Amino acid sequence: MSTRRRPMMPTRPAPDGAISYVADERTAGRLSRALLRYRFSRPASWINLLVLVGVTIGVGFAVGEPWMGPYLMVILIPAAFISTYVSVARQLRGPFGAATTHWTLFGEGSMTIAGPLGVTESPYGTFEQAWTGGGAVVLRIRGFRVVHLLPAELVPAPQLDRLLSGVDGLERR
Repeated sequence: MSTRRRPMMPTRPAPDGAISYVADERTAGRLSRALLRYRFSRPASWINLLVLVGVTIGVGFAVGEPWMGPYLMVILIPAAFISTYVSVARQLRGPFGAATTHWTLFGEGSMTIAGPLGVTESPYGTFEQAWTGGGAVVLRIRGFRVVHLLPAELVPAPQLDRLLSGVDGLERR
């Protein structure tokens, strides 16, 4: 069984007015860290973490060793962060690998995003939340647990402001 990755398809050429970005060897890691920060800016992640804390303390009491709960937390919580980061970074190495080209184009009512995996057009009303940080922009799609994760270079501040002003109830975090 081969462990070599299948090469990504080249990104279709950017039209006039598009904002282009060529990923470097650090892009996948940077986006992975930003996505981890985004996930832990949301209450659901903290609820899951509290459940994990409760389970580890409960296991300690169930086996008659209450000290075991805190030790399990010291091991499990960092392991969860590290495994999430490594998993996401590995998944992003293909589409955001070194020398891959990406572009965005902001139109009247939608934005077009292109990269090695293809091209998608998203109407501005599709997004319910935008989050910026760590050199990335996360656009959450309304009604789904799906996000567009983009390098911040593809969504400059004026375009992000334009995107946010076109959508009612969109919050910027």
